[in-house]
Amino acid sequence: MKITAVICELSPFHFGHEYLFRRVKEESDALIAVMSGGFTERGEVGIISKYARARAALYGGADLVLELPFPFSMSGAEKFALGGVDIARELGCVDEIAFGSETGDAGAITQAAARLLSPEFTRALAAKTGLSHTEPFGSLYFDTYRELYGDSAIFGGSNDILAVSYAKRLIETGSKIKLRAVRRCWKSFSGEGDGFLSASEIRRVILSGGDYAHLLPDYSAREIDAAMERGGIYDTERLFAPLAAIYRISDTSGFSSAYETGDELYNRIKSAFADGCSFSDVVDKAGAKSYSPSKVRRAMIFAALGVTGWDVQKATYTTVLGANRTGCEILKSIKKTAGIAVVTKPADHASHAYSIAQKAEALVALARRMPAPSGEMMKMSPVIIE
Repeated sequence: MKITAVICELSPFHFGHEYLFRRVKEESDALIAVMSGGFTERGEVGIISKYARARAALYGGADLVLELPFPFSMSGAEKFALGGVDIARELGCVDEIAFGSETGDAGAITQAAARLLSPEFTRALAAKTGLSHTEPFGSLYFDTYRELYGDSAIFGGSNDILAVSYAKRLIETGSKIKLRAVRRCWKSFSGEGDGFLSASEIRRVILSGGDYAHLLPDYSAREIDAAMERGGIYDTERLFAPLAAIYRISDTSGFSSAYETGDELYNRIKSAFADGCSFSDVVDKAGAKSYSPSKVRRAMIFAALGVTGWDVQKATYTTVLGANRTGCEILKSIKKTAGIAVVTKPADHASHAYSIAQKAEALVALARRMPAPSGEMMKMSPVIIE
């Protein structure tokens, strides 16, 4: 049986995801979605619960949905990819990782990854970084690549850039898992271009009260409808009050040592929370040339939850969010061979990593229109579709 993994967020599951899953299933016997939990890479909460998104994924073609846990799900590209790829590797059954791609060129992506891991690139980047203390690291990173190897189209698209991180992790670990690029035909996050509307644009429509039914497959729109009815739509803006309380009245002296933070960014965030009146206002006030909105959102949440660099070194578990009949059969095999814990009953699992995820879920619960109990997600059972 050929098994393909897709590392994803599905916030929400839209026509572009359906297209990707359908293309994958044309050449694979089974699809495992390694999907972000409550928090996503841009430092935002998923639009609906991870279990509701898992159900949509199963109807959209996935056979098994496993969680990419916090803090990997909310990390920048390198650690997001590390978590997702390592889960796929540790399952012991995945043959390839597929992804939506702007170029559709897995070979070029793998070549770029190998170059980025080379001693030549490492030396050149270190030299350039030592000469500049003001230029954003990302700019230095890509400038160094262009100076050594010339321009590359793969650094023009966010999906391809993330896929380079997948390839780097596969090379670093000596994995035999292949990469499969599926040329994407949906719009960029800014809404420009032809094809299906992006998840970011769809979230804006949903959160603004617009008509989203025609933007999503029927089964995905039904999940949004159901969440609307029970107050289960999540909006990152609602996290302003709990986070402001932490930054305004708690002892935050150790926050600067949090993952993706540092003294300068912490001070900017602390000051922004003192004067800001909304979540987006704080992000705008704390942002700078060196700090993108996503970076600021991640830093403020990582610091509030006490996440350190040690917490993103290795994914030690994944939670089963959903499965169909094929997925259940795969799950039986995985549980015998997996190199990480595969959790089906969250309440029965205990570890340092899981305790961090519990705190994250407690915060996510406050982003609902009708806030949920802090441990609600820890009491859920996987979605099973026959």
